[in-house]
Amino acid sequence: MNEFRIISIEEFDADFVQNIRVKKPQPKAAPVSFIPEMIKTDTMPAEVETPVITEEPLDVYSSETPDIKYSAPEEDTSSHYFSKHADDEEKEKYDEPAPYINSSKKKSKGGMLAGKIISIIMLCITVVTFLLGCFTSAFLNNGADIGGVSFNTQLRDISIGNDTIKEGALIISKKVATSEYTENLNRPVAVIVDGKETEGCDIMYIYSTKDVTIENAFVEVYDPISNQISSRLYSHSDVFGIVTHYIPFIGNLLSFAINNAILVCALFVLLIVFWCLIIVLISKNKKKYA
Repeated sequence: MNEFRIISIEEFDADFVQNIRVKKPQPKAAPVSFIPEMIKTDTMPAEVETPVITEEPLDVYSSETPDIKYSAPEEDTSSHYFSKHADDEEKEKYDEPAPYINSSKKKSKGGMLAGKIISIIMLCITVVTFLLGCFTSAFLNNGADIGGVSFNTQLRDISIGNDTIKEGALIISKKVATSEYTENLNRPVAVIVDGKETEGCDIMYIYSTKDVTIENAFVEVYDPISNQISSRLYSHSDVFGIVTHYIPFIGNLLSFAINNAILVCALFVLLIVFWCLIIVLISKNKKKYA
């Protein structure tokens, strides 16, 4: 009932004055979209109007005033690695990934290099063996000498001191003058074997000499197996020389090579071709992995 009562003139006048001086807050505009618009840092905020202060001060900064937040600029992470004045070449250098090293490829290169070295060594050994064999065979068991050095094949097993010389060993002996036999008493000499002058030699020890001249001398020997003096006297031409060295089994091997010269030569040629082929194949494969 109070809403429809009749007010007095004094109340009406006071209410009119109050409504004129105080501004009513304006309602907040509805947002266009539900996504808030990002606040730009380069624009200046709108000036806040200064409210009119009445006799009774009002709280103009109400809860409806929006809070303005400034977003901090993003940190430039590139400054950790490059300065502002870094060249493009340096950037590309650091941006490039580290090269990948294939361990299996490295091992294959090492294996091919080792195989090539071994093949070259075997080729050299094959060639040297062939040349030495041919050279020695030309002077084996024929009485010929090279600078006074003779090569013969031992025809039986004997013992000289602590060494045992088996049949088939290569005997290397050096010829001496007729006057030097007396200086080499009790030393082993290589002598010819009856009926086997072109097949090999036998080793005896010098016991004494007789009828020594400038051109000829007769040598009395004893057998190292039986320690008995031989009844035969060997002339200077029957003695190949003083034994200096021996190599086991090489005498029989060289004798076999002489008797089968064509097959042995063909075998060495094939070996040389084989090692050369291996070297060529390794070189081609090495270029592929380069």
